[in-house]
Amino acid sequence: MKISLENVWEIRYHWNKHLGNSRLDQEDIAIKELKLIGYLKGLSVVELSNIGTRRNPLGLQRTAKEANVNIIMGCGYYIEEFLSPQTREESIEEMAKRIITDIVRGVDGSDVRSGIIGEIGCSYPWTEMEKRAMRAALIAQEETGATISIHPGRHFGAPYDIIQFIKEAGGDPARTIMGHLDRTIFDKDSLSRLADTGCALEYDFLELTPPTILFKRSIFRMTGPV
Repeated sequence: MKISLENVWEIRYHWNKHLGNSRLDQEDIAIKELKLIGYLKGLSVVELSNIGTRRNPLGLQRTAKEANVNIIMGCGYYIEEFLSPQTREESIEEMAKRIITDIVRGVDGSDVRSGIIGEIGCSYPWTEMEKRAMRAALIAQEETGATISIHPGRHFGAPYDIIQFIKEAGGDPARTIMGHLDRTIFDKDSLSRLADTGCALEYDFLELTPPTILFKRSIFRMTGPV
């Protein structure tokens, strides 16, 4: 629906109930906004759309070229709710092969390759299908060396459960980014405990004043190519 004075409040505060408000498919606007990043000396954007959220590899390629900004495209599987019935039935081996192909060859038959695995969707409670997708991501990580970015379920214990799962499966916490923590964990001691597992902490929103270096050891661990 078109945005109007009659519905703008509803759309702003219940944006996920209005599918048209969730589409980011206008390349001209994306190019215009990404040019601002270049103007501010930004070099790269990590774009974590993946299977379940309608990636557009050729569109990202065109946008990166026009805006003169690097775009690092994601791969892997989003939360089960977003996936087709056919995709939900894929085996761990099939999912791992698909992720590896996206990284080493290209997405959907293109030559545009993913540079990061994620964001891997985890609901709360964590579904069995999503656990299979995580195992597939860990197999792909071992094969390619790529970093994994995670969308944890919206529950205090979810990030810890996921990191424990990764450790037990032989994954590398130091090549793992735990996302959306500003909506999930709210005290410094708990954040420090998560940082001590070795994963990087990701925030959707940052208050830049006053500056803090409390989590420097984790947030800034990711150096070099992702």
